[in-house]
Amino acid sequence: MTVEKPDGAGVYAEPSWATKCQDPNGVAVSAGSTSSLTGNRVVFSAGSGTVDRAAGTATIRWEGSFTSAFYGGLTYWSATDPTLTVKSDGTGTLTATATGYGADMNDPGKWVPLPATTVTLADLSGVELGASGFTVTPDYLGVSVSVPAGKTGQPAKSDGNKGYWGSFPQSFVDFQQLTGQSSYWFTSGGSRDAAKPTTPLTVAYTAAGTGSG
Repeated sequence: MTVEKPDGAGVYAEPSWATKCQDPNGVAVSAGSTSSLTGNRVVFSAGSGTVDRAAGTATIRWEGSFTSAFYGGLTYWSATDPTLTVKSDGTGTLTATATGYGADMNDPGKWVPLPATTVTLADLSGVELGASGFTVTPDYLGVSVSVPAGKTGQPAKSDGNKGYWGSFPQSFVDFQQLTGQSSYWFTSGGSRDAAKPTTPLTVAYTAAGTGSG
């Protein structure tokens, strides 16, 4: 597994500790702008599984982990060993084992190890299995989510937010309730809502016999 980010020419390479929070032009990203983004991406390789293009189904597994940290590591979580499953109707899921620590912005002293939990990182629709892979944007726009009473919720869709209103999968948001990051992953009425929708997911494979990913 590697983490990559683009430079100003769109060429991807592994970032350094000093550049991890910079945009492609080397400028520190700012929460004050929805267009200020690192462009970082996670790349898993050497997966294995099966792809049946005739049936429109696939199962591919990868080994490895990545960690997503906010506020200088005051809240973070990790995803390990993702699995992609595609059904014959073109829907799919990307799941992984999530771990991390429970945190709360209202309780700085809270730091509780969380049990390993299987979560859905992405729900997919309209997957078309090509000869060498596919690219699809995970579901987000138009997806509703439920949160516990008293927590930051998802406002109603309106003319003002309909262009970016949505959510990551429910099980993922449920887990993020424990890390203190839940409202980062759905439309919450915040200034960064327009930056939250999912970006394209690309899967490449070389099929031989029963297939491999």
